[in-house]
Amino acid sequence: MLKFIGLLALLTVFFGLGYYLGSGGELSLRRGISRLREEVSSKSESLHEEIAVTRVRMNLLEAKDHVLQAEKDLEEKNFGAAERELSVAEQRLGKATELAKNGQQKPLLHRLMPIAESLKETRNDVRHMDMKAKTKIAGLEKALDQMID
Repeated sequence: MLKFIGLLALLTVFFGLGYYLGSGGELSLRRGISRLREEVSSKSESLHEEIAVTRVRMNLLEAKDHVLQAEKDLEEKNFGAAERELSVAEQRLGKATELAKNGQQKPLLHRLMPIAESLKETRNDVRHMDMKAKTKIAGLEKALDQMID
């Protein structure tokens, strides 16, 4: 009978020890999981910000491409095609402005507004077949290059 009580006491001690060690492992596991959640959410937020910046740059590159095509059209004295290209460039710049507003990129937004205004003026000059639009287009190219870099 003494052996049975000793065995029962030993089993109780081992059970209690196992329960104690098991519950401590659960707490550390929960802490580890919460830490991983925080890391994943912060990385996810930073990736979303990078994607927003990349989308703005992509639209700026497309706008620049259409401005360059408009310049080529002006050299060929094709004012209609140049106006269409500037119109598409204006749309791309508008999309970039909208993305900058949504992405909370205020400094970029303030730099985009004058370029959009200059693009409208240039498009109006092309519509009136004014050859001084070539110099304005060159200025637009430089401004877009600075925005992209």
